[in-house]
Amino acid sequence: REGMTNARRKGVSLGRPRAISRASVRRAWRELEPLVQAGEVSQREAARRLGVGQATIRRLLASGEPKGLPPAPSSMEALPRAAP
Repeated sequence: REGMTNARRKGVSLGRPRAISRASVRRAWRELEPLVQAGEVSQREAARRLGVGQATIRRLLASGEPKGLPPAPSSMEALPRAAP
């Protein structure tokens, strides 16, 4: 517990990564989003194609971000920094 508390204090993210942080999901969503918004592909089908839950598709559509995606996290951001 103490280690997790220290990690939170340092800003380290804990837990399972969000599906949209995977590059493959981000690329595929860019192609699928216009089709979902036009009604050509259902939200359920988009979720199946991406390998994510329907709630993830609803979040992406409701996010208001350009193309429904927040900026990709840098791989360096996830690494803890060494103490000087």
